[in-house]
Amino acid sequence: MLRTNTAFLTFIDSLYSQQQGKVIILCRKYDKGEQLCSQGSRVRYIHILRQGLVKAYHTEENAKEYILDFFGLGTVLGEEEALADRSLYQNTVEAMTAVDAYLISVEHFHYLCDHDHVFCRLLLTEVYRRMADSTARASFYALYPIRYAFEKLLDAQTHQNLELSKSDMASYLGIDIRSLNRLLKEHMNERKISR
Repeated sequence: MLRTNTAFLTFIDSLYSQQQGKVIILCRKYDKGEQLCSQGSRVRYIHILRQGLVKAYHTEENAKEYILDFFGLGTVLGEEEALADRSLYQNTVEAMTAVDAYLISVEHFHYLCDHDHVFCRLLLTEVYRRMADSTARASFYALYPIRYAFEKLLDAQTHQNLELSKSDMASYLGIDIRSLNRLLKEHMNERKISR
């Protein structure tokens, strides 16, 4: 559920110290609730999370939001748009805690992809992992009832020490708040019975 990539962060840390902030910028802190990038806005930078947690979500035409995932340190944001030469972000990324991020211009990102084999391999590994996780999540939701997905979300939340609002939980599961409240009530009743 919470995606991190310490290998990529370690590599970017070393690149940053080698070039002393000339091309890779260590960005100011984003506050909780602040957007790192917003759906439909122009792609100028690739973000690499140095610290903190964010949620990435897509807003549909009917204004409903669907949380794609939660990301932590070392996660790359905006790389899909840059690799596909899209000029606009496809999703919104919002800080859930205070966040520090490295910023790399799209031009320098393309340069690194073309000339730095280690960067390219780490990036390809990240893109593959994200694609595999998305595929697994989609098939999981298709094969199992929402109740099972809800239980897995609660387990992940506990093990990864995440605090999610009801709204975020519902958006992540792709259900409305009323359905989530019903699941929470059933869960609490089962816990009372098992004691």
